[in-house]
Amino acid sequence: MVSLSDAQTRHLRRVLRLEMGGAVDYTDGAGRRGSGRMTEGGLERGDEWMDAEPQPSLCLAVAPPHARERVRFLVEKLSEMGVARIRWLRTHHGEGRPPRGDRAAAWAAGALEQSRGAWQTRVDDDWCGW
Repeated sequence: MVSLSDAQTRHLRRVLRLEMGGAVDYTDGAGRRGSGRMTEGGLERGDEWMDAEPQPSLCLAVAPPHARERVRFLVEKLSEMGVARIRWLRTHHGEGRPPRGDRAAAWAAGALEQSRGAWQTRVDDDWCGW
């Protein structure tokens, strides 16, 4: 049994319109995936399996765009494509700043849910050096 937060339960019931006993696919972001059933107490686990880590593991160093909404878009799309890690690259003419780690992690988690992936993208919260 996996307990769900109020926000997760609300999302399952209102957005996805799941009824009690409805089938749910889930992942932990570290390769474990499964299918279960929604119950009053949370999520009843069913069959689970491990997905192999994608090879090659792709790490991308990118200069953050100046506009915040473009940074979010970048993190979401790279996460959906299966990039393993995003590092922020400081450039001479760049004006953007890396997002806070918790914010970027939330964007990556949302993208993982949307793409139904098994591996969550790790997003560094500061600059990488040369």
